[in-house]
Amino acid sequence: MKGILGSQENTGFASRIPQPRYHESGRGNPSCREAQQGQQPKSGHREREHHTYRPLRMGESITQKVSHFDRHGNTMECDTRSTFVVTGSNKVIEADKVKAFCSVCGNAESEVILSAISQQSLCERCRRVYESPAGEKLNVSPHELHFLLRQHDTWKDHDRRNKS
Repeated sequence: MKGILGSQENTGFASRIPQPRYHESGRGNPSCREAQQGQQPKSGHREREHHTYRPLRMGESITQKVSHFDRHGNTMECDTRSTFVVTGSNKVIEADKVKAFCSVCGNAESEVILSAISQQSLCERCRRVYESPAGEKLNVSPHELHFLLRQHDTWKDHDRRNKS
């Protein structure tokens, strides 16, 4: 009997559901060949990898890689979850590559940038560059830059630039 979706035996949605694909690490494993052909492996193992990207704040801890094993019949399944850190300067790094935390916003950073005045660590977003009257460039925080600009003598700077 024909219905709206076709013959009676093909009316379910099971025929349209894609079959799972398995990542096998062994090349000579018979279950690997079956998985490559789209069949459910009779024995062996399956591996799945999941990646997570998230910012890391000061005081938080993070685990780089976690593996979870389950046994389903003759098949061993391994789920591996890897977590990567998004730094304050929008770089993606591994969790063990974090070297400092910004004292202003608290984001993790892969490089250590210190303020020339307070020696506190800064991220790339919070770092400001102040050019002193002597001509040297200093890394400072936004608050320190505001203070330095209020104390800056523009007349001395103007005289220094015109002497050259």
